[in-house]
Amino acid sequence: MSTSPTTTRSSRASLESYLSSGGDAFEWERVRADFYYVRIRVPSLYLGWLPVEIQIGERTLKIVAGFSVRPQTNEAEAYRYLLALNMKAPGFSFGIDAENRICLVGRIPLDDLDGPALDAAFGRIVEITESAVGSYLQLGFGQAPT
Repeated sequence: MSTSPTTTRSSRASLESYLSSGGDAFEWERVRADFYYVRIRVPSLYLGWLPVEIQIGERTLKIVAGFSVRPQTNEAEAYRYLLALNMKAPGFSFGIDAENRICLVGRIPLDDLDGPALDAAFGRIVEITESAVGSYLQLGFGQAPT
């Protein structure tokens, strides 16, 4: 089953409207018709922003937020910590991408895609990242967050 052109246009319009209305909270670009790169400003994080890739699929909008690189120490405990968080993060889960980066992944059904759904998803990404990054850095890199 493929997405109708109307659904794709509507999804693209909803996403672009939301991102454009975010002011300084986002920097974004449409890389392809169905793929976006977004930077969410998060002053509490070390870099001050969080990279996010968004893919409009056949039935869902897939959101992949970059969380961290692979742990350098205590690898099993760091991964165990993130797996345990998957049980507490409804709508999102930690995974590993093709480059071995740790990502936070979530999906929104295209039928439910609107400003409030996007706001909730981006809010969850920031909330989960802010609450998890300190412990992950301690476990996976032997350092306290800076």
